[in-house]
This record gives sequence, structure tokens and C-alpha cells, in this order.
Amino acid sequence: MKRIPPRYSLHRRVLSSLSGFRSGKPARKPARPPAPYRRCQQPFHLIGIGLLGPALLFFAGCSTYNDEVEAVRRNWTLGDWERANATGAKLAKNKENHRNEVLLGLEEGTLLRTIDENQVSQDVYEQTWEAIEAMDQKADFRISQASIALLINPGLTLYEARTYDRIMLHTYSALNYLTLGNFEAARVALNRAYNSQQDAVAENSKRIAKMQGAIDEKKDPNESQINIGQIENSPVTQQKLSNLYGPIRSMEAYGPYVNPFSVYLDGLYFLNQGLDSSDLERGRKSIQRVASLVPESPWLQSEYELAKKIAGGKGQPDSVVVLLETGLSPMRVAEKIELPLFIFGLDDVPYFAASFPVLKFQPNYPNGAQVNSGGKTYRTETISDMDRVIAQEFRDHESLIISQAILAAATKAATLYVARSQAKDGSSTQALIDIFGIFYQAITNQPDLRTWLTLPKQIQGIRVPMPEDRILSLGFSESNQKVEVPLVDGKIVVVHIRVTATAVNPVIQQFALQ
Repeated sequence: MKRIPPRYSLHRRVLSSLSGFRSGKPARKPARPPAPYRRCQQPFHLIGIGLLGPALLFFAGCSTYNDEVEAVRRNWTLGDWERANATGAKLAKNKENHRNEVLLGLEEGTLLRTIDENQVSQDVYEQTWEAIEAMDQKADFRISQASIALLINPGLTLYEARTYDRIMLHTYSALNYLTLGNFEAARVALNRAYNSQQDAVAENSKRIAKMQGAIDEKKDPNESQINIGQIENSPVTQQKLSNLYGPIRSMEAYGPYVNPFSVYLDGLYFLNQGLDSSDLERGRKSIQRVASLVPESPWLQSEYELAKKIAGGKGQPDSVVVLLETGLSPMRVAEKIELPLFIFGLDDVPYFAASFPVLKFQPNYPNGAQVNSGGKTYRTETISDMDRVIAQEFRDHESLIISQAILAAATKAATLYVARSQAKDGSSTQALIDIFGIFYQAITNQPDLRTWLTLPKQIQGIRVPMPEDRILSLGFSESNQKVEVPLVDGKIVVVHIRVTATAVNPVIQQFALQ
């Protein structure tokens, strides 16, 4: 096929950037579609005109999730927990039955943890988990979501919890319950986190297969005039996608849907709150697993040696386990690339713009904490790099994301291309189609950019001997700030710290495991 840019008579530069087609002088007038395609597409220029006003009014009022939570994220980044909660509460006020109900619940519950509202936070988490379970019961839900996403902005569909969402929801629930002293409820939450990780491979395989099946139906040549397979397999497409997703593809994964922090907390709990030898063995195995997932950490290797002693009945010395959540999780941003549009029966190969979601990692964060105990200074080590956890799940869904983005954008582009080719050059109909194309594609050719924004970049930890005066001294990398933490009573005390892009105003909570 020859590559011939489509003709335009109205605002070439604007159209090339917004409408999805590459402008340029044509070698010849675009070929008229074959008869079957004309019959199928004949009404589209009339439909486009008739729906222009209502469509633009509808979509113009739709802001993205990133836009809606910008104020929350800004305050969260600065460590202004009170303002972050105030702005977040306004968003979450009417979250029930909202398309972002689950995501807003995750954000709200996490925000509340930073102002010591652990019980309220847990109430929100439980409501959110109920909403997730209710959504999981809808067998055809994912298929209908795939169809809707092709016609409108995917960000306007119901948000479905990802695997790492579920695991961190249960992990934070366990931390809430431990802080509240409810050890039995913490056990339930950790069991849920464990089950989420165990079931993830099978559940995600089924989920991806159903969604991909719905999309493949729309790729059927008998149902579509667009050669989606040729678009996806084009060397141009493959090279551009490789450039776009290369950094994410190169990130090393921990394992299929595994979060090492959840595994570590599981081990820490069962080694200290175990009811019998099987609980102790579960704790030992969890610490063994996390040590194998993060072999570069000498501290986690020493934790495994300690776990073996505890499981063997030898006990453990009084100590403080410091857990540090630091930084910001990656955002999802849209990247637009131009791809060839192959239409059955047409020799012309115009280009169209498709927008793809890309993870944008956040580089600024305190990269560790110094913990002083008994005159000796210890430094936290990474337990879980959430960038890697999130990137792995993104990569597992990459082919689905690509197919959905290409099919959605190509379908809209082909419809407008054919409608325009049927209208008279320079006519008012053609001008209206051009205007409709500008706004319709600019507004609807947006990928789903929603993600849990209040998660950390990394979760670190260290164990130190219990100080004689029971006062722990903390310092943070790239900061002169020192914080003294009077410890609660207990043989094994856990100190949990949350900082974001700055170590100013850290959130510190603690609880005794023994």
C-alpha cells in the first residue's frame, strides 16, 4: 500500500495535532470506499453533524481523574496531610455508585491513615472491599466495559481494582488493625492479602482472556472494515511501541503479582502472634520468601536467620522494627503516537493518532531513614519497590492496553475519514465533519489514566535493638531533620513512618506485636 496523507481544506495545523490525521499535500484525491463499505458507512457524515452539539456538550464536561485529584496530590506531595484530607474528603463525599467509587475509597482510606483516623480509615477500606467483591460477581462486567471503552473515553468507565490495589488494600487494613490492637482482624486482613496474591495469576489470566476476546470480536474482518492486525503488526507500530514501553519492559519483576512488603508483614505477624507451630512455620516461610525476592538486602537475610530461630522455639531479643513508606507511586500519563490506518479496500494509508497510557515514575523522595539505637546508627533497606510491582502488572496487561487503544482510535479515525471523503470538497458538511473530528477525537482519544496515587514509591525497613531509654532517634536522607520517638510498651515494637517527596512532617504510628 502507498502511504498518502488525507486531504484537508480547513486548518491543517490544527487538524494534524487534534483530529488524529497527519496533514500534508495529497498525491491524489483519496479513493472512494468500495460499495459494501459505502453502504455500511454512508450515514456517518450525517450522524456526525446531528450528534455534534450533544456529543461536545457531554464530553466537554468530563475531566480526567488526574485533573480531579490534582489538589489532593499536590498537598500529599508536600506532606500537608490535613489539607490533603480536606480536599480528598470533598472528592469522596459522593463516591457511592460513582464510576471511581473503588479508587476514591482506596485514596480516602489511605489519606485518613495519615491523620491517625485508623478506625475511620478501616471503615472506608471495608466498604471499598465490599464494592470490589460486588463488582467481581458480575460475570459479564469486563466484557461490557471493553465495548464501552471503544466508543468513549475509557476513563469514564467503572474503575476495577487491580491486583496490587487489592493486595495493598488488605495490607493497609492489617496495619490499621494492628495499630488499633485488633490482632484477630489483622489476621483476617493478612489472609486476604495472601489469597489475593495466590489467586492473582489465574484470575488475571481469565480477566485478560475475557477482555481480549471482546476486543478480538471487533477485529473480525466480517465485523470491521479496519485491518487492526496489520496496524498492530506494522514495523512502524512495533518500533514506536518499543520506544514507548521499552523502559517499563526492562524493569525486573519480583514474581507473578507478588508484593514483598505484604509477604514481610505476613511473616512478621505470624512469628509474633502465632497461635501454634503451623503459624510459626507460616511466618518462617514468608520471611524466607521475601529474603529470596530481595537477595540484595543483608538485613532481610538476617531476618530469615532470626525467623528460623523463632520457629525453632529459641525466642528473640527485644527489638524495634522500623517500616518506612517513602515517595510517590507512578502516575499514568498519555503519550500520543501516529500510526498507519489500514482500511480494507482502500489503497490510501492515512495516519491517525492513538493515545497510550505510560507510567511516569516520580524521582524525588527521601531514599532512606537513619535509625539511632544505643549509640549505633542503622539505615533502612528496601523491602518492596512499588515501581517494580506496578510496572509488572502494567506489563502483564500491555497487549490488552495496546489493542484497546489502537482499535478505539482507529475506529473513530476511519469513521471520520470515510465520512469526510463522501462529503463535497469545501462544503459546509465537510467543514462540520472536520470540526466534529477535532473535538471528538481530542476528547475521546484518551487512555485510562486512573491509578491509586497515594501509594508509596518504596517500602523500606530495618530492625534495631530496643534502646534502653525506649526513645528512638530518626533521621532522613538529604535532610537535617531529627525526630525522637518515645516507644510504646512492648517486647517487639513496630514503628511505621510515611513520607512523600519530602521528609518534612513525617507521619509516625507504632504498635507492639509482643
